[in-house]
Amino acid sequence: MQSWTDAGGSENAGPSAEVVPDARYYGAGPRCCDIISGAGVSTPFLAMKALETKALEATAAWRRMGNLFLGVVVPIFHFTGGFFILEFFLSADYTWGRSLRILVLFLSNVIMGYEFVYRELQVAHPHWPGATLKKGVMRYSVIPFSAGMTAVLMLHIIRYWAS
Repeated sequence: MQSWTDAGGSENAGPSAEVVPDARYYGAGPRCCDIISGAGVSTPFLAMKALETKALEATAAWRRMGNLFLGVVVPIFHFTGGFFILEFFLSADYTWGRSLRILVLFLSNVIMGYEFVYRELQVAHPHWPGATLKKGVMRYSVIPFSAGMTAVLMLHIIRYWAS
């Protein structure tokens, strides 16, 4: 069998490569992340590369799912948010419970517009200018929110004219 040398200089029976620790990072003694000379790459490095590859595949799958989230779930959420917020103001039924629920609904719409639309587009397309990102927020957040408000306004107008 061939021998290898650990950081302490003792020879042990083992693989054919020599383990050379980097004292700046690992100090004295062999560690799991010691660089195997000859191969130029440590086995933990290969394990990390495999994890990164798996993470990228999962991220790509989530990106595809994210397009569904961005194109379907977010506009529906903003539409219903606009609907119920304006319905609250038009109903004139102002209780503390309803007021707090509407405040939370409004804040969740604002947070979703920023975190899940603006920042998601910013991360997915870092080369896009700010104006394009704002158009995305308009398309996925503001227009559906306004459409929800318009829908409840139309329902109130129809109810007024029907009575």
